[in-house]
Amino acid sequence: MRNPSRLHRTVVMLVGMLGVCGVVSAASLDEEATQLMHQRMSTVFRQCGGDHFTKYTLPHVKGYQLEQYRELTLKVTLYPVSQIDTMNGVEWKGSGVVVATAMRTLQHGQFHRPSQSIVDKAIRPSTPADQWSEWSWGGGPLISGSKKHGQWSINLPGWFNNRQAPDCASIPNRPYTNN
Repeated sequence: MRNPSRLHRTVVMLVGMLGVCGVVSAASLDEEATQLMHQRMSTVFRQCGGDHFTKYTLPHVKGYQLEQYRELTLKVTLYPVSQIDTMNGVEWKGSGVVVATAMRTLQHGQFHRPSQSIVDKAIRPSTPADQWSEWSWGGGPLISGSKKHGQWSINLPGWFNNRQAPDCASIPNRPYTNN
């Protein structure tokens, strides 16, 4: 007969190792999700100086809009994975909120459309083409993410599909060099 105390230590050690592995796995999934969301963000935002920029284009418009974000951060939130989620192969789910302390825009070419209505002018005072607008609140997109059956899905909202990370040298008036 085996020594009961030795058997007990082995079981306790295995249970302890399984518990640690579970925690490490959850933490590594959170880290992996955060890393993938940052990678997805880098396809639409470029850091130039201390600020982040994105370039917005539309297929039928000759021109673009640049957006400058001050102190851009990504805050990832984990959503609980339910028993049904687990049965459907979901291993992780959550979202990332892109937040900035402030943002402003520059419109170039046909992208620039001066405000016409009195309401538009009151809400969004018109800024001349190729000049930076005044700073305003800097909300950003919500990035959704999940890992299902071992495959990650990291998505920006549809209205971010026409955005790309601009080259720093292509940004007019170099706003990140003096303010």
